Amino acid sequence: MKLMVIGLDSASPQFIDQWIESLPNLRILRHEGVHGVLESIVPPSSVPAWQCFASGKNPAKIGLWGFLSIGPDRKVREGTTTPDMGCIWDLCSKSGLSVGVFNVPGTYPPYPVNGFMVSGFPTPPGKVWAYPETIMKRLDAALDGYDIDVPLTKPSEMRGGEEAYLAQVQSLHKKSVEAAKLLVSWFNPQVFVMTLQGLDLVQHDFSRYMDKPDSQYSNVVKDWYIKLDAAVGELRSLAGPDTHLLVVSDHGSIPISTSFHANEFLQKQGLLRLKPGIEKKEGGEFYSRVRKLVLKNLSANTIRTIYRLTPDRIAHKFTASAYFERLLAGLVES
Repeated sequence: MKLMVIGLDSASPQFIDQWIESLPNLRILRHEGVHGVLESIVPPSSVPAWQCFASGKNPAKIGLWGFLSIGPDRKVREGTTTPDMGCIWDLCSKSGLSVGVFNVPGTYPPYPVNGFMVSGFPTPPGKVWAYPETIMKRLDAALDGYDIDVPLTKPSEMRGGEEAYLAQVQSLHKKSVEAAKLLVSWFNPQVFVMTLQGLDLVQHDFSRYMDKPDSQYSNVVKDWYIKLDAAVGELRSLAGPDTHLLVVSDHGSIPISTSFHANEFLQKQGLLRLKPGIEKKEGGEFYSRVRKLVLKNLSANTIRTIYRLTPDRIAHKFTASAYFERLLAGLVES
């Protein structure tokens, strides 16, 4: 292998510095190689940050602003990686090198490369998430069902709360690491680019406990940095002595307590108004109510099974991403 890129989604340099003595694999890499803090992009979101990293271009150059955005044509657009962006794996693939792309956010739908591509989140249920497609059955069989993302995204909304949420993120993380190892052993790519998502999922909902020493969850974020460090050690063992190894992050993460909705602020100031006859409303209220009811009354494993068996067109309507799609569509209409 000539190049291995391990992406740690949302890993913060400040926390790595703070806990470096508990992170032996990252500490060794820092000692034996070089390290530094780079500025993320605006907006600092996984999509388009990973695409900007892979292509060396800013969001305007690749036409991506987030997982979902409103385009110049006033239509809701999904943040999707395409071969014409000039990502490093496409350049290497065109040059004849074998490549592997695994779990990079925004790589659905997967497309042909000289090697393999396994989509990262968000990926709709029931769709093809790997190239070549045969990888899907192989990973499902090897891992007792491969997971791309966690179907439940808010501990406060689900049955079992924080403990159930952490359990499903841990399961996702374990399967991701094992899948990466399997793919490298199956394909032996010369260039391998992957990301791990677990820390990002955990920091979204557990960063608020970091300054609460009496909470049982006060060390969860640190514990996940330690888990990632161990994963880096496992994955590093797949690389040869001549492999160039990069461990990178797309953006950091800190606890936040407030949010600012520019459209609502401007409307209150009299600087923005809705079109005549249009009232502000939240679309898809039925799906939102059913989603909340299911999350509170069914276990994570049961929901995962239902999610997989439900036709994708219906299952997608109950996801968090579908909620934001409806929200953006409502903004366009107003």
